Amino acid sequence: MKIAIIGLGEVGCCYAKPLHRAGYELYLCAPRPTQAALDLAMELGLPIYPHIDAWISEANWIILCVTGAHVLEVVEECLRYAKTSTSICDMTTASPNVKKQAANMSTTKSVRYIDTAIMGAISLNLIKTPLLSSGDGAKEYATLMEKIGAPVQVITGGAPGDAISLKILRSVFTKGMEALSVELLMAAEKQGVRQKLYEQLQDINDTPLETFIDMLVKTHVLHAKRRVHEVQAASDELAKHGLPSVVLPGVKQRFLLTKAPLENNLLPPANPTIEQALQWLLQTNAPSLKTVMLIDWDGCLCDSMGQILKRIKIVGEELKIKFPEKYNISDEKLQTRWTREFNSHLQYVFGELWEEARHLYNKYIYHEELPPKKAFAGATEFIESIQRAQLPFAIVSNTSTASVKEGIKILGWEKLLAETPIIASDQIKPNVKPDPFHFLQALKQLGVDINNRKEFKIIVVGDGADSDMLGALQLAEQDFKVTAIWINHAQSIACNLKSANNFLEVKDLVLQTI
Repeated sequence: MKIAIIGLGEVGCCYAKPLHRAGYELYLCAPRPTQAALDLAMELGLPIYPHIDAWISEANWIILCVTGAHVLEVVEECLRYAKTSTSICDMTTASPNVKKQAANMSTTKSVRYIDTAIMGAISLNLIKTPLLSSGDGAKEYATLMEKIGAPVQVITGGAPGDAISLKILRSVFTKGMEALSVELLMAAEKQGVRQKLYEQLQDINDTPLETFIDMLVKTHVLHAKRRVHEVQAASDELAKHGLPSVVLPGVKQRFLLTKAPLENNLLPPANPTIEQALQWLLQTNAPSLKTVMLIDWDGCLCDSMGQILKRIKIVGEELKIKFPEKYNISDEKLQTRWTREFNSHLQYVFGELWEEARHLYNKYIYHEELPPKKAFAGATEFIESIQRAQLPFAIVSNTSTASVKEGIKILGWEKLLAETPIIASDQIKPNVKPDPFHFLQALKQLGVDINNRKEFKIIVVGDGADSDMLGALQLAEQDFKVTAIWINHAQSIACNLKSANNFLEVKDLVLQTI
């Protein structure tokens, strides 16, 4: 039996040695092997191939131990050379959809594909770490691995993607329980009642886990309206003890989402089964219309006011216009209007020199004296909550693409916004907000058919009155269903729009809309 191991990180090295000891002929592959991998290869007397090539056609089994982000390209390379009798076992953390796609690619080449999830810490349990496998060939893979003492549970009738899905769902339960337990026991310890708490939880301990979980869901759909107040009361109590909860606000949001259809008389059965309760939850949580969000960058997500004012001051010094005699930079009212009527302010400050000032202002975008950009309070958590709600969104900005991307890098949001479309003024000159063309381009990038305007809703979030909000109004005048949210960062603004002082309020407004 010949086995190829692709990737020699912690997982690949863990299984290579016992497989070799069991008498299997190994092929090792890693483009940039670590010293640990080099030492292992030397110990086993085996070469490390730097890339996948014709040599892999000799393998009966190909075990993938690469990072999840590289699975598809690695599978594609393997399939170029693999024999039809070969089996690929994917032990990566790639998403269920990626594994399903890789399985389809393999099927077209008559190669079996087995999805395997590692259900514990390799660093602690090594080859004794439990494995969960699904897909055609999973039983044969279990037999192979059990010969080296690796426990493999096969999902009967399971397809590729099922194993990693169950791993993720299990993680949802355990990580959620972990976070809740941390807050619970901290509060109990601080109040001196931790041991007594265990006694009060004994009835839960005596109940089978499946029964307990099903009971929570079945009663949730009946009593969410009342329980949301209990959640808030519990959160307030923890705060009184100096332990404000970070878990319970999310719990409250879950109860609010269930409460909304109950208040609209969309009632579940009087005594629902678990199947009926879940079906009701799935139906009432599905948005009736597709919703997308278009959000501004500067002055909304990114606080660049410090940079704006510093650049204005630098330009003033170069043009020999003194501050604050000519312009009071500390005037908060004027500060908040910079991004709304920028050219008119330049004309006010610099008079006939305003066009030259604008040129210099743009020139000093990377000036060394500029203070760093920063995220507005709550912006990161807001984006994360929107992503958890699976709400598609795009950044629509009157600044340049380079400026937005630079800000994303400075804020450390590269991973957070890796798949977020950016529509900036330099991409579609001379159009800028409030021209709705900006928004229409963003909608197209989000996959929205703008000709079917009754099938989706648009949420516009921004701080600009004559850019974001006026643009939202112009969209609405074109028969789009628009909700405009004006975020004012605690400034006093009187308006008929939905307004928010901070991103916690924006999040609540957005989730209510969807």
